[in-house]
Amino acid sequence: MMWVFLWTACQGLTPLNGGGTTSGDVAIDSLVPNWGPPGGGTTVTIHGAGFDQSSKVHFGDSIVPPTLLDPDTLTVTSPAANQEITVDVTIENGSGTGSATRTDAFTYSNTPPNG
Repeated sequence: MMWVFLWTACQGLTPLNGGGTTSGDVAIDSLVPNWGPPGGGTTVTIHGAGFDQSSKVHFGDSIVPPTLLDPDTLTVTSPAANQEITVDVTIENGSGTGSATRTDAFTYSNTPPNG
């Protein structure tokens, strides 16, 4: 089982089920779809919480500009990758309200993953 820890000023670290980390008011619940071709160009909807106009989205080391649909939903276009690989996805809010990382959240593959 993998544990994730949430830091809050009042409570300290709290274990959460799932894969990733979160701080402040930002959270990532899911990416739809969670895979796309290595050439990029896949429109991905990110569901979570705490998103705002200052949000930045990282696919691995690449930063992509999101479109804010509402505080719980962003859309992005996946950037290109040089190979078939699985990357972490991170959202940072420039407003200082936090960040969240979903571990192994997006898979670059020429064929759909099983499952």
